[in-house]
Amino acid sequence: MKKPFLIICLFIAFSCSKEKLPEGVLDKDKMTEVLMEIHLLEAKIQKLYLPLDSGMVVFKHYETKLLEDLGVTQETYDKSLIYYVDHSEDLGKIYDRIVDSLMLKQNTMKQP
Repeated sequence: MKKPFLIICLFIAFSCSKEKLPEGVLDKDKMTEVLMEIHLLEAKIQKLYLPLDSGMVVFKHYETKLLEDLGVTQETYDKSLIYYVDHSEDLGKIYDRIVDSLMLKQNTMKQP
């Protein structure tokens, strides 16, 4: 009699511990990848020293291409960004991953 109770308790614990993402929202791993690439793109565009309006046009063009290359639609990206802004703890974890990844990338570039 204790086994079914234990199984039910475990099921409830696991189902409550992880919030299910709404349909059309990227998971944390994919959102981390997308945001990291978008921030790198922003940095590259900024280094071109274009006027703000021209820079925005260039950025928008390359952002569309980047999302396409990553297999993400603009709608999915926008919906995911809104979701994670509303779930700041998850967004904080994503940015922790981004910082770690960028630091690792920087350290590997410095090594001969």
